[in-house]
Amino acid sequence: LTLVNQLLDFRRIESDIFEIHKEQIELVSFINNLKERFSSISYQKGVDFSLETAHQHLEMMADPEALMKIMSNLLINAFKFTRKKVSISINGIA
Repeated sequence: LTLVNQLLDFRRIESDIFEIHKEQIELVSFINNLKERFSSISYQKGVDFSLETAHQHLEMMADPEALMKIMSNLLINAFKFTRKKVSISINGIA
C-alpha cells in the first residue's frame, strides 16, 4: 500500500498537482521515531544501525509526510545494499 501511494504521489508530482504542506517539526525526535521503525530490519539483517547527532533538539520547516517518504526510501535502499552498517547523521545549525 505504501508503495502504491508513493507511485501515485510521483504521478501527482509529474502532473504538478502535488502540494507540499510545510509545518514546524523537531527533526531529532522525527528521525529517532523513524529509526525505531527500522530497528527490526537492522536486527534481522545483523546490521549496525546508528543515529549520530550533536543536537538534542533541531527545529525545521518541512512536510512531515514527504520527509517520511524520502527518509524511508533512503533507509530501505541502505538496508538493501549494506552488509554491515547504516548510520544517520544530523548536522545543522541549531
